[in-house]
Amino acid sequence: MIYWTYNALTRSGQEVTATLAGDKKDILCQLSRQELSVIEIKLDYRKIFVSLWKNKKLEVLSMAVFFEDFHNMLATGMSLPQILLILKETSKDEVLITMLSTLQEQLRQGQSLTEALAGSNIFPWMVGTTLSAGEKTGKLSEAVDILGQYFRRSHQVQSKMQEALIYPSIVFSLLLAVMFFISFRVIPGLKSLLPMEALHHQTTQWILTLSFLLQQYAWLMAAVIVLGILGIYFLQKKNHYRFQQWLYDWPVLGNILKESSLAIYLLNLSVLLKSGVALLKAIGDLSVLDRTPVAHHFDKSRDYLLGGSSFWQAIEQDKFFPVIISSVLRRAEEMVKVDEYCLSLADYLNRRVASKVDGLIHIIQPTLLALGGVFLVTIALAFLLPIYGSLTTIAGGG
Repeated sequence: MIYWTYNALTRSGQEVTATLAGDKKDILCQLSRQELSVIEIKLDYRKIFVSLWKNKKLEVLSMAVFFEDFHNMLATGMSLPQILLILKETSKDEVLITMLSTLQEQLRQGQSLTEALAGSNIFPWMVGTTLSAGEKTGKLSEAVDILGQYFRRSHQVQSKMQEALIYPSIVFSLLLAVMFFISFRVIPGLKSLLPMEALHHQTTQWILTLSFLLQQYAWLMAAVIVLGILGIYFLQKKNHYRFQQWLYDWPVLGNILKESSLAIYLLNLSVLLKSGVALLKAIGDLSVLDRTPVAHHFDKSRDYLLGGSSFWQAIEQDKFFPVIISSVLRRAEEMVKVDEYCLSLADYLNRRVASKVDGLIHIIQPTLLALGGVFLVTIALAFLLPIYGSLTTIAGGG
């Protein structure tokens, strides 16, 4: 993205300075339409450099606030150009400000809101699909409101998961730091104090070997870990479907990941249904845009639906789904509130996932602390006790 800083005069003679992103010619045309007389325009190298390192996608919380404010302004009867201008002036997110500038220009050229937002490439596919349905049905305000709620819920789920993982990550990092410090600093110093007979003890030999390996091959271990992480990252990028299927087969963790994916899918399905998209089309769109095993299994239900079966019966045929999903969907179809019940199911599954993650963490935390304790006790048995015994013997005149 190329950034340009300009100085210009308004019709009243007031000097203004601002930065815009895009092609220089397009920016000059935009300023001309705003009746600004450009004094100077030059490249903003600082913003160009910073933009190379920044994420071009909006944060989930930023999207939630954006659509919530958008809905509130639409409810007051403001026009789209007014709303975009206010959002641009009040926002502090540079990615969003740049997008709004581009959006204003595209709307002037006659594009619809959906087309303009879809072309920005900073919103997920859900935004374009939902707004398109809202514009076609004349319910744009409702569609924007639904998106605000969707991103707010997504942010809450993300925050909950992050909070749950922070403490175990800190404990694990501290244990690694202590292990490396002892291996690099403490053990070499203690080794010189060991009596000869202690060097033949199996525990002492094991600790000395571990310390030697960490000192000599720490860089290699770090390289293997980094390459492993990169390998997993690119593998799941290249074959996301099979990678997720493989994860679902893991004990304990696999079930948590599966229920989390089901919750995300049902939340997306609820958003589309609330926006006025028909059930068959919503499932079809999700199978194309959300290429996951969960979306694939839901897509298989379309054959049953086309054959005359109800949604809950189609889901019941597939053993991939927990029984509760078909049971709740049966009630949903009886009440003709599939969108609301899908949302309730998503909330229920998210609570289950959060509860399971908390339970898993309550096991992991004491396990990590216990491993740290075992490591320290092993060090004491391998080094401190022989040294203490040697000193006691010397003090006793032995």
